[in-house]
Amino acid sequence: MKADLSLALYVKYYTLNDRRIELRSKHVSARGRFIGFFIGEDVTRNYITKWRFQTDEGNSYLVEQRHIYFIYFLEDQTEINFTS
Repeated sequence: MKADLSLALYVKYYTLNDRRIELRSKHVSARGRFIGFFIGEDVTRNYITKWRFQTDEGNSYLVEQRHIYFIYFLEDQTEINFTS
């Protein structure tokens, strides 16, 4: 897992006013927002292993960081591609 990308995602996400995103992962492709996250067990490296994602329709998913392919930020129309 690329731990630095979870930190980059965290910083980018929490600097936005409108936190709605489009998420594409192994199991979920939807628009919504993150409502929480889980930190890894290795206390020497603070990285996010899982995100709690809620779709605009109200469905909630636990998405592993390593399964995220792509995030599109609706506010500033930028993206982070995790497959490169």
